[in-house]
Amino acid sequence: DPLSGEGIGNALYSGWLAAEQAIQSISKNDYSAKELSNYDARIERTLGKELRLTTLILRALEYPWFVNFVIKRASKNQGFVQRLSSIMHNPKAQEKLLNPFRLVKWLLFN
Repeated sequence: DPLSGEGIGNALYSGWLAAEQAIQSISKNDYSAKELSNYDARIERTLGKELRLTTLILRALEYPWFVNFVIKRASKNQGFVQRLSSIMHNPKAQEKLLNPFRLVKWLLFN
Protein backbone atom coordinates (compact mmCIF):
# COMPACT_ATOMS: atom_id res chain seq x y z
CA ASP A 1 0.00 0.00 0.00
CA PRO A 2 1.90 3.07 -1.17
CA LEU A 3 -0.29 5.30 0.96
CA SER A 4 0.46 3.75 4.33
CA GLY A 5 3.65 1.83 3.60
CA GLU A 6 1.93 -1.36 4.66
CA GLY A 7 1.33 -4.31 2.43
CA ILE A 8 2.69 -7.45 4.00
CA GLY A 9 -0.80 -8.40 5.18
CA ASN A 10 -2.24 -8.18 1.69
CA ALA A 11 0.78 -9.99 0.26
CA LEU A 12 0.45 -12.86 2.73
CA TYR A 13 -3.28 -13.09 2.22
CA SER A 14 -3.02 -13.12 -1.58
CA GLY A 15 -0.28 -15.77 -1.32
CA TRP A 16 -2.55 -17.88 0.87
CA LEU A 17 -5.36 -17.55 -1.68
CA ALA A 18 -2.94 -18.45 -4.47
CA ALA A 19 -1.85 -21.57 -2.57
CA GLU A 20 -5.47 -22.57 -2.02
CA GLN A 21 -6.15 -22.08 -5.73
CA ALA A 22 -3.10 -24.15 -6.65
CA ILE A 23 -4.27 -26.98 -4.39
CA GLN A 24 -7.75 -26.81 -5.90
CA SER A 25 -6.43 -26.78 -9.48
CA ILE A 26 -4.04 -29.67 -8.80
CA SER A 27 -6.78 -31.76 -7.15
CA LYS A 28 -9.06 -31.17 -10.16
CA ASN A 29 -6.20 -31.38 -12.66
CA ASP A 30 -7.71 -28.22 -14.15
CA TYR A 31 -5.37 -25.36 -14.99
CA SER A 32 -7.70 -23.57 -17.37
CA ALA A 33 -8.10 -19.81 -17.35
CA LYS A 34 -11.66 -20.28 -16.09
CA GLU A 35 -10.52 -22.33 -13.10
CA LEU A 36 -7.65 -19.98 -12.27
CA SER A 37 -9.94 -16.95 -12.52
CA ASN A 38 -11.41 -18.05 -9.17
CA TYR A 39 -8.28 -16.58 -7.59
CA ASP A 40 -8.91 -13.22 -9.29
CA ALA A 41 -12.52 -13.23 -8.10
CA ARG A 42 -11.49 -13.91 -4.51
CA ILE A 43 -8.87 -11.16 -4.59
CA GLU A 44 -11.43 -8.74 -5.96
CA ARG A 45 -14.00 -9.73 -3.35
CA THR A 46 -11.62 -9.44 -0.40
CA LEU A 47 -9.10 -6.74 -1.34
CA GLY A 48 -10.70 -4.92 -4.27
CA LYS A 49 -12.36 -2.08 -2.36
CA GLU A 50 -9.23 -1.35 -0.36
CA LEU A 51 -7.06 -1.30 -3.49
CA ARG A 52 -9.53 0.94 -5.36
CA LEU A 53 -9.62 3.39 -2.45
CA THR A 54 -5.83 3.58 -2.28
CA THR A 55 -5.72 4.22 -6.02
CA LEU A 56 -8.37 6.93 -5.68
CA ILE A 57 -6.49 8.67 -2.88
CA LEU A 58 -3.16 8.48 -4.69
CA ARG A 59 -4.70 9.95 -7.83
CA ALA A 60 -6.28 12.76 -5.79
CA LEU A 61 -2.89 13.58 -4.27
CA GLU A 62 -1.58 14.37 -7.75
CA TYR A 63 -3.67 17.56 -7.74
CA PRO A 64 -2.16 20.32 -5.56
CA TRP A 65 -5.46 22.22 -5.45
CA PHE A 66 -7.13 19.15 -3.91
CA VAL A 67 -4.39 18.65 -1.33
CA ASN A 68 -4.60 22.34 -0.42
CA PHE A 69 -8.38 22.07 -0.09
CA VAL A 70 -8.16 19.08 2.26
CA ILE A 71 -5.42 20.70 4.38
CA LYS A 72 -7.34 23.96 4.63
CA ARG A 73 -10.51 22.07 5.58
CA ALA A 74 -8.62 20.03 8.18
CA SER A 75 -7.07 23.14 9.71
CA LYS A 76 -10.53 24.54 10.40
CA ASN A 77 -12.42 21.41 11.45
CA GLN A 78 -11.20 18.92 14.06
CA GLY A 79 -14.06 16.53 13.26
CA PHE A 80 -12.89 16.43 9.66
CA VAL A 81 -9.39 15.52 10.85
CA GLN A 82 -10.77 12.67 12.96
CA ARG A 83 -12.84 11.32 10.07
CA LEU A 84 -9.88 11.65 7.73
CA SER A 85 -7.77 9.66 10.17
CA SER A 86 -10.43 6.96 10.56
CA ILE A 87 -10.36 6.31 6.82
CA MET A 88 -6.98 4.63 7.17
CA HIS A 89 -8.29 2.00 9.59
CA ASN A 90 -12.06 1.81 9.16
CA PRO A 91 -13.30 -0.32 6.25
CA LYS A 92 -16.84 1.11 6.56
CA ALA A 93 -15.50 4.66 6.19
CA GLN A 94 -13.35 3.57 3.27
CA GLU A 95 -16.31 1.99 1.51
CA LYS A 96 -18.32 5.19 1.78
CA LEU A 97 -15.59 7.13 0.00
CA LEU A 98 -15.80 4.84 -3.02
CA ASN A 99 -19.24 6.29 -3.73
CA PRO A 100 -18.65 9.60 -5.59
CA PHE A 101 -21.72 11.28 -4.11
CA ARG A 102 -20.76 10.35 -0.55
CA LEU A 103 -17.19 11.48 -1.19
CA VAL A 104 -18.32 14.94 -2.32
CA LYS A 105 -20.76 15.19 0.60
CA TRP A 106 -18.03 14.15 3.03
CA LEU A 107 -15.51 16.61 1.64
CA LEU A 108 -17.85 19.58 1.48
CA PHE A 109 -20.29 19.18 4.35
CA ASN A 110 -18.50 17.44 7.21
